[in-house]
Amino acid sequence: MSKNNSEIPKSQNNLESSINHFQNSNYDKAFESLLIFLEEYPKEISVEDIDYIMEFILKLLDLKDLKKVIKISHIILENIDFFEEWTPAIKSSLGLAYRDIGEHKKAIKIYEKLIKNNPKNTNLHYLLGTCYEARGDLEAALKEFNKSLEIDSNNLDSLHAMRSILHELDNFIELERVCNKILQISHEDVHALNSLAIIAINNEKFDRAIRLLNKIIEKENKFLDAWLNLGIAYNGIKAYRKAIEAFNIVIDIDPKYIDAWRLLAESYFLNENYQHSVEIYEILLDKDGEQFQYIFGLGLNHFYLSNFKKAKKYTKRAVILNPESDEAQFLDKKLDELLDDN
Repeated sequence: MSKNNSEIPKSQNNLESSINHFQNSNYDKAFESLLIFLEEYPKEISVEDIDYIMEFILKLLDLKDLKKVIKISHIILENIDFFEEWTPAIKSSLGLAYRDIGEHKKAIKIYEKLIKNNPKNTNLHYLLGTCYEARGDLEAALKEFNKSLEIDSNNLDSLHAMRSILHELDNFIELERVCNKILQISHEDVHALNSLAIIAINNEKFDRAIRLLNKIIEKENKFLDAWLNLGIAYNGIKAYRKAIEAFNIVIDIDPKYIDAWRLLAESYFLNENYQHSVEIYEILLDKDGEQFQYIFGLGLNHFYLSNFKKAKKYTKRAVILNPESDEAQFLDKKLDELLDDN
């Protein structure tokens, strides 16, 4: 049954209210007003309305307010037959929302259907790949990223997604190839340069890694992973003071970066600053809980400080936490001998 004319302004009022709230960054109220409009007047959606709704959906995706995206998208898709050109965009947004709330099966199904209708769309293959990656199926993800690159070899999103997975898989030969391709397109890409530095560290080419990482830091001096890897490279050439400086910079920027604290403790130990190493391991226990590495590190540092009773306390605990550690077992027995002699 058609709505009478008096109802039409009311629908527009709800839509205008949503737009005004959106423009004022009041996204919850914008959603409430839009939902009323969509549920009560779904057949009154115009082209201009879809433009706004898509903008709102993208904002909600950015805010990770995914349930709202799913709600809006389903209502639109049920009533959008007369705007078929918008269907792929709405479905793609719905797929992203499902991916990011962990409904990977639903997300994959959406993108597979979209690809069936548009098999040469490089971005759809990329998005499907991200769904497989989110599900933990890295091989399937790589397959889709490769399909994306067969269509457009310069798709940086797919190249970077491959770079990330290849790094996780320690496939350094392919990783180097992908990084070099990225740098052909984007000559100073800091993420590709950082990956090349990691490859250099893995190959014990520490001087090359240091050059690459300094190049990154000159361009982006708060790139934490570059500072972290720079510290690792400096440890590789036994420049422990420089390593300590690099890890401290990471911690100054992000005090919650546990790997930086851990590597700082190890660097102090390597530089024979045992008391400083003890202090950092104690901070790690407070920040990250009781871990074998921290407990054993405390025991080892106290051993070198000749605090044998404290060393024994920590080493005994380390053996309990990891009975298979030959290092902990050896140090524990060594301490027994030293304490018996005293």
